[in-house]
Amino acid sequence: VDLTTISNIEFYVKQPGFFRQYSPEVLSADVMLVHIPFEDAMELRSSDAMLQFAYTDSNGVPRATEIKKIPVSALLKEAGYAPV
Repeated sequence: VDLTTISNIEFYVKQPGFFRQYSPEVLSADVMLVHIPFEDAMELRSSDAMLQFAYTDSNGVPRATEIKKIPVSALLKEAGYAPV
């Protein structure tokens, strides 16, 4: 999907006992930036997380992507997190 043509984007991160919703920043047609606050990042376990985003397409139809499971380590900056 071309991210520049959709609206109401929500990004979800889920693990057992953890669910958060974020509003990503669209950087280009195929790149979005999701900021996970330090406090939330510290609650993530070092196992897999389920990710999904939902949006409204250019015709006004609500949509959601397939759920993707990835290791939490793939979400983190190489330099790690520091409180802001």
